[in-house]
Amino acid sequence: MKNHSLKLRHFGLLAALFLIVGSVQAQSKLETLFNKIGENSKMTVVTISKDMIGSMMNNVLVNSDSTDKKEMKKMTDDLGYMRVISSKELTTEEQTSYNKMITDVLNDGYKDLMNISTKENGKQTNVRMCSKAVDKDNISEFVIYVREGQELSLIAIVGKIDKNKIMELTKLSGLKGMETEIAH
Repeated sequence: MKNHSLKLRHFGLLAALFLIVGSVQAQSKLETLFNKIGENSKMTVVTISKDMIGSMMNNVLVNSDSTDKKEMKKMTDDLGYMRVISSKELTTEEQTSYNKMITDVLNDGYKDLMNISTKENGKQTNVRMCSKAVDKDNISEFVIYVREGQELSLIAIVGKIDKNKIMELTKLSGLKGMETEIAH
Protein backbone atom coordinates (compact mmCIF):
# COMPACT_ATOMS: atom_id res chain seq x y z
CA MET A 1 0.00 0.00 0.00
CA LYS A 2 2.83 2.39 0.89
CA ASN A 3 4.50 1.69 -2.46
CA HIS A 4 1.20 2.41 -4.29
CA SER A 5 0.75 5.83 -2.61
CA LEU A 6 4.38 6.70 -3.38
CA LYS A 7 3.74 5.96 -7.07
CA LEU A 8 0.58 8.12 -6.97
CA ARG A 9 2.51 10.97 -5.37
CA HIS A 10 5.16 10.81 -8.10
CA PHE A 11 2.42 10.67 -10.72
CA GLY A 12 0.78 13.73 -9.14
CA LEU A 13 4.05 15.66 -9.16
CA LEU A 14 4.64 14.72 -12.78
CA ALA A 15 1.12 15.83 -13.74
CA ALA A 16 1.62 19.16 -11.92
CA LEU A 17 4.91 19.69 -13.74
CA PHE A 18 3.22 19.14 -17.13
CA LEU A 19 0.45 21.58 -16.20
CA ILE A 20 2.97 24.24 -15.20
CA VAL A 21 5.00 23.77 -18.37
CA GLY A 22 1.79 23.80 -20.44
CA SER A 23 0.60 27.04 -18.89
CA VAL A 24 3.96 28.72 -19.52
CA GLN A 25 3.85 27.61 -23.16
CA ALA A 26 0.21 28.73 -23.52
CA GLN A 27 1.37 32.30 -24.03
CA SER A 28 -0.95 34.16 -26.36
CA LYS A 29 0.05 34.73 -29.96
CA LEU A 30 -0.12 38.45 -29.29
CA GLU A 31 2.33 38.19 -26.38
CA THR A 32 4.65 36.06 -28.52
CA LEU A 33 4.42 38.67 -31.28
CA PHE A 34 5.34 41.49 -28.89
CA ASN A 35 8.29 39.50 -27.59
CA LYS A 36 9.54 38.68 -31.10
CA ILE A 37 9.24 42.23 -32.42
CA GLY A 38 10.66 43.61 -29.17
CA GLU A 39 13.93 41.72 -29.81
CA ASN A 40 14.79 44.36 -32.43
CA SER A 41 16.88 47.07 -30.78
CA LYS A 42 15.16 49.71 -32.93
CA MET A 43 11.90 49.07 -31.10
CA THR A 44 10.68 50.93 -28.06
CA VAL A 45 8.62 48.66 -25.82
CA VAL A 46 6.47 50.01 -22.99
CA THR A 47 4.37 47.95 -20.60
CA ILE A 48 1.83 49.87 -18.52
CA SER A 49 0.36 48.30 -15.39
CA LYS A 50 -3.35 48.30 -14.62
CA ASP A 51 -2.72 50.85 -11.84
CA MET A 52 -1.10 53.25 -14.27
CA ILE A 53 -3.92 52.75 -16.78
CA GLY A 54 -6.37 53.71 -14.03
CA SER A 55 -4.38 56.87 -13.32
CA MET A 56 -4.27 57.73 -17.03
CA MET A 57 -8.04 57.32 -17.33
CA ASN A 58 -8.57 59.53 -14.27
CA ASN A 59 -6.57 62.26 -16.01
CA VAL A 60 -8.62 61.84 -19.18
CA LEU A 61 -11.87 62.06 -17.20
CA VAL A 62 -11.01 65.13 -15.09
CA ASN A 63 -14.08 67.06 -16.28
CA SER A 64 -16.42 64.04 -16.29
CA ASP A 65 -19.21 63.45 -13.82
CA SER A 66 -18.89 60.90 -11.00
CA THR A 67 -20.96 58.29 -12.89
CA ASP A 68 -18.45 58.25 -15.77
CA LYS A 69 -15.59 58.01 -13.30
CA LYS A 70 -17.21 55.07 -11.48
CA GLU A 71 -17.79 53.23 -14.76
CA MET A 72 -14.20 53.81 -15.87
CA LYS A 73 -12.92 52.67 -12.45
CA LYS A 74 -14.87 49.42 -12.83
CA MET A 75 -13.51 48.94 -16.34
CA THR A 76 -9.90 49.61 -15.36
CA ASP A 77 -10.21 47.21 -12.41
CA ASP A 78 -10.75 44.39 -14.93
CA LEU A 79 -7.77 45.32 -17.10
CA GLY A 80 -4.52 43.41 -16.92
CA TYR A 81 -2.01 45.68 -18.64
CA MET A 82 -1.27 47.69 -21.75
CA ARG A 83 1.72 47.14 -24.05
CA VAL A 84 2.98 49.54 -26.67
CA ILE A 85 5.71 48.83 -29.17
CA SER A 86 6.87 51.32 -31.76
CA SER A 87 9.71 52.35 -34.01
CA LYS A 88 10.47 55.11 -36.49
CA GLU A 89 13.69 53.65 -37.84
CA LEU A 90 12.61 50.45 -39.59
CA THR A 91 14.04 49.45 -42.92
CA THR A 92 11.64 48.55 -45.70
CA GLU A 93 12.46 44.86 -45.17
CA GLU A 94 11.81 45.07 -41.42
CA GLN A 95 8.55 46.94 -41.97
CA THR A 96 7.40 44.31 -44.48
CA SER A 97 8.40 41.45 -42.18
CA TYR A 98 6.71 42.93 -39.11
CA ASN A 99 3.60 43.84 -41.07
CA LYS A 100 3.27 40.22 -42.19
CA MET A 101 3.82 38.91 -38.63
CA ILE A 102 1.28 41.35 -37.16
CA THR A 103 -1.28 40.76 -39.91
CA ASP A 104 -0.97 36.98 -39.53
CA VAL A 105 -1.69 37.23 -35.79
CA LEU A 106 -4.56 39.72 -36.18
CA ASN A 107 -6.15 37.61 -38.93
CA ASP A 108 -6.28 34.61 -36.58
CA GLY A 109 -9.16 34.98 -34.13
CA TYR A 110 -9.41 38.76 -33.97
CA LYS A 111 -12.41 40.75 -35.12
CA ASP A 112 -11.79 43.97 -37.03
CA LEU A 113 -13.54 46.88 -35.34
CA MET A 114 -12.25 49.71 -37.50
CA ASN A 115 -9.86 50.22 -40.40
CA ILE A 116 -8.68 53.66 -41.42
CA SER A 117 -6.52 54.39 -44.44
CA THR A 118 -5.41 57.88 -45.48
CA LYS A 119 -2.79 59.42 -47.67
CA GLU A 120 -1.52 62.86 -46.78
CA ASN A 121 1.52 64.65 -48.19
CA GLY A 122 2.50 61.44 -49.98
CA LYS A 123 2.57 59.46 -46.73
CA GLN A 124 0.25 56.46 -46.36
CA THR A 125 -1.25 55.89 -42.90
CA ASN A 126 -3.19 52.76 -41.93
CA VAL A 127 -4.88 52.17 -38.60
CA ARG A 128 -6.46 48.83 -37.71
CA MET A 129 -8.39 48.20 -34.50
CA CYS A 130 -9.16 44.62 -33.54
CA SER A 131 -10.44 42.68 -30.58
CA LYS A 132 -10.53 39.10 -29.36
CA ALA A 133 -13.80 38.02 -27.73
CA VAL A 134 -14.10 36.23 -24.40
CA ASP A 135 -17.89 36.01 -24.56
CA LYS A 136 -20.70 37.97 -26.18
CA ASP A 137 -20.22 40.99 -23.90
CA ASN A 138 -16.47 41.07 -23.22
CA ILE A 139 -13.14 40.95 -24.99
CA SER A 140 -9.74 39.83 -23.72
CA GLU A 141 -7.51 41.81 -26.08
CA PHE A 142 -7.99 45.18 -27.75
CA VAL A 143 -5.32 45.94 -30.36
CA ILE A 144 -4.53 49.08 -32.35
CA TYR A 145 -2.01 48.69 -35.17
CA VAL A 146 -0.73 51.85 -36.85
CA ARG A 147 1.54 52.01 -39.88
CA GLU A 148 2.66 55.39 -41.15
CA GLY A 149 5.30 55.19 -43.83
CA GLN A 150 8.19 53.26 -42.25
CA GLU A 151 6.88 53.87 -38.73
CA LEU A 152 5.06 51.16 -36.83
CA SER A 153 3.09 51.18 -33.57
CA LEU A 154 1.25 48.31 -31.94
CA ILE A 155 -0.87 48.96 -28.87
CA ALA A 156 -2.55 46.15 -26.94
CA ILE A 157 -4.81 46.38 -23.92
CA VAL A 158 -5.25 43.01 -22.25
CA GLY A 159 -7.79 42.01 -19.62
CA LYS A 160 -11.54 41.68 -19.38
CA ILE A 161 -12.98 44.60 -21.32
CA ASP A 162 -16.68 45.41 -21.75
CA LYS A 163 -17.34 45.66 -25.51
CA ASN A 164 -19.51 48.72 -24.92
CA LYS A 165 -16.56 50.58 -23.36
CA ILE A 166 -13.92 49.91 -26.04
CA MET A 167 -14.01 53.37 -27.56
CA GLU A 168 -13.25 54.91 -24.17
CA LEU A 169 -9.94 53.03 -24.22
CA THR A 170 -8.95 54.63 -27.52
CA LYS A 171 -8.51 57.88 -25.58
CA LEU A 172 -5.41 56.28 -24.06
CA SER A 173 -3.91 55.73 -27.51
CA GLY A 174 -3.78 59.44 -28.30
CA LEU A 175 -4.80 58.82 -31.93
CA LYS A 176 -5.84 62.02 -33.69
CA GLY A 177 -9.52 62.22 -34.48
CA MET A 178 -10.58 59.49 -32.06
CA GLU A 179 -11.99 62.02 -29.59
CA THR A 180 -14.57 63.18 -32.13
CA GLU A 181 -15.43 59.56 -33.02
CA ILE A 182 -16.02 58.80 -29.35
CA ALA A 183 -18.21 61.85 -28.84
CA HIS A 184 -20.64 60.79 -31.60
